Amino acid sequence: MVYDYDKLYGATSQALGAATQVLVEFFKRNTSEALRVLDVGCGQGRDAFFIARQGHSVVGVDLSPNGINDLIIAANKEKLAIEGVVPIFQHSILRSSLMSSSSTEPCTCCQKRNDMKYSPAS
Repeated sequence: MVYDYDKLYGATSQALGAATQVLVEFFKRNTSEALRVLDVGCGQGRDAFFIARQGHSVVGVDLSPNGINDLIIAANKEKLAIEGVVPIFQHSILRSSLMSSSSTEPCTCCQKRNDMKYSPAS
């Protein structure tokens, strides 16, 4: 059974609650310098927000446009270094690239949603 997170995020703000405790403990113990962190499956950003508030920059990726939209709006309000990406899979290109072993061209399997990106001012 596949769960419809986009529907959940569209109906509920902060649907999954606080940051993951294991991740919180890791970042509090193990980071002394600012990092660039990839949060795959970020949803509305529960972990991304914690990480960015610790002084790191975050790229959050999720299949839910509603989740990424919520992430971007909240990141803008707090002026956090969080970038949101909704991958747009191009199955025919991916399938062609994988099936042709003689291809030297890189596989383009997703695109960044530039209209949903936040980059803090320098």
